[in-house]
This record gives sequence, C-alpha cells and structure tokens, in this order.
Amino acid sequence: MASRKKGRTADSSRSRLPVNRSLTLIGDVRTGPMQVRDDDGRLYHPDVAIWAQPDTGLIWGMMVGKPGERAQTLVHALVEAGPPPFGPREELPGKLVLFDEALAREVRLLLDDPRIAFELTEPFDEFDELFRSFFEHYEQQRHPTLDLPDPAIAALCKACARLWRAKPWQYVHDYPPLELVPQDEPPLYASVLGANREVLGIALYGSLDDLERFVEVGEEVVGPPGTPLPPPDDEEADEILEALRHRTILISFDRRSDVVPEYRDQLAKNGWPRRTTVVPTFGAMGGDAPPGDINEDEAGRAALAIEALVTFCERHEDELTDEDYPIEETVEVERDGRPVQVRVKVPPDELLEDE
Repeated sequence: MASRKKGRTADSSRSRLPVNRSLTLIGDVRTGPMQVRDDDGRLYHPDVAIWAQPDTGLIWGMMVGKPGERAQTLVHALVEAGPPPFGPREELPGKLVLFDEALAREVRLLLDDPRIAFELTEPFDEFDELFRSFFEHYEQQRHPTLDLPDPAIAALCKACARLWRAKPWQYVHDYPPLELVPQDEPPLYASVLGANREVLGIALYGSLDDLERFVEVGEEVVGPPGTPLPPPDDEEADEILEALRHRTILISFDRRSDVVPEYRDQLAKNGWPRRTTVVPTFGAMGGDAPPGDINEDEAGRAALAIEALVTFCERHEDELTDEDYPIEETVEVERDGRPVQVRVKVPPDELLEDE
C-alpha cells in the first residue's frame, strides 16, 4: 500500500527496558535522497537512522529525523517503536557497534545506560548496501498519489463522501457483516469499522469464510477486534494474512493533516470536498498478491459497494440500530452512468442457515 502519511519523529523513551546481552546491533545515520515536508510545508532531506543485526542483516529499527540531529535520531530508532513494521520495544541490545567515534560518544551520552557496551568498526560495503536497498524500497513505496485513472478516483470520492456523511459506524456493528450481491458479480461481505473509534470505514471481504477466518485468527494471535495488527514482517501478521484467500479491500478515513498535500490535491481534483477534515484512504490485502494499493477493478467494486451500503443503511437505520435482523432489500445505485441492482442482506444467508 502506498504511503501517504507524513513522517513523524517520536520522543526518546526513558523507560528502563531490560538488556539482552546476547543481542548486538550495528547502526549508522545517512542523509536520505527523498524529501520530507515539515509541519510548515517546507521540504528537506531527512537523516535516516538504521540499526541492523550484523549476523543476519535484518533491520531491527529505523527512524527518519531532521538534519543536524543524527545522534538523537539514532537513539530514537533504538528505543522507540518507530514507523511500521517496528513494534513496541521489549528489550535493548547489550552491544552497539558504530562507525563514527564522535557519533558513538553522543549516542552513549544520550542513552546514559551503562549496561550497554559500545564498539567501533570500519565501514563495510554490506551496510552501505543495506542503506541503498532501503532508500530504493522507500522511494518505491512512498508515491503519494493513487495510481488510478481520474474516473475511478472520482467514483471513490463520490461514494466515500456519502459514506462520511452517513457515518453508519454510529449505529451498525462490525459483525454480522452485510452481504452485498451486485448483479452479475461475485458477492462482497462488508464489515463496518468504527465501533472502537480507532478506524472509521469499511472492510470488504471477498468471501464470508475469509471474514470468519480473519476474525478468528486475529483474536487468537493479536487480541479482540480493534487491537493493532503486528508488524507486516511478523510471523503473526503472516498468519493473519494467510486467512484471506480472496482480495480484501479496506476503506478508511485519516485526518487531512496526516496525509501529504499531493494526495489531498489528487482527491480534491476528483471531487473530494477540500474543507472536509478527513480524507479517504484505500488498500487491499490477501489473495495471491502482497498488501498494497487497490487496482482499477477493485476501485470500481469498492465504489459500487459503498454506494449500495450507504443507501441500504440510510433506509434501514432504525432496524440496524435495534439489530432487528434479518434485513434485506435490493437497492439501485449508479455505476458508469447506468443503474445497477445490488441485493443487500444482514446477516448473510450462510449465517442465518447456521442458526
């Protein structure tokens, strides 16, 4: 999924985490080739700190910081969770290896932790390659706009504007899902997100089995619904994603201030109201492809599903609030200038049969 969020730097943690004396990390800070926009809209090339395990080459922590704060950024990368995929720290390494004596001295002073040993070594090509690979990956992932034609984005903006105004999460639970069956197309199963106020939006599953597996596995390895997913390279995250045999589409809303101006401008160009305090974001995961942006076909299916779901929810708000199930209606929505019939039912037929 393309990154459209602004970069942030967290404050250094002062909690006394346990030290793993068998864990050694090697770290450095380099000026990144990419540009980051600060809160005042000014662009700059950030310093990027990376800590890696020397025996495996795996990145252990990463942080993007402002120029002139090399040691602070390196310390933040060590003690803070940082951006995905780095989860909360549970321990600190017993030894830190750096290339620059002055930088190592600053890091030692900032950490102020006598339990951690320091060592200096000569720079080597493998670590340079680690930074080169990271910068290449970052540039590939940070494209700030959707790679979709304008008509597809316009349809999404129109549907999401209705969704944001309707706010079905105020009276619709995430379970049971709504079954959406467009004419001549496979069904989708919509889970309305927002009961915990952490994520507002809709998840569209390609099958009811996918939804059931996703919820079951998620509760086993993560916790109750609403608990954040583990980092993408974590084994638990892999287990959750394996539950999705079909492509699942996620539509959610982020604060305008949390996304880059290029993305806001692209949506505004295609009909998203500029004064709205949030903007919709889109992603897909599961199936045979890695998590990422939605494609044109997925965008069309999502826009149609959102329009049908909002129409259905507006007509049946009282029944949905009271959970007066089952509720069923075939609604008519527009797609590419033509009417399309979509059968909407909650709960899905399969869940009624199980009762």
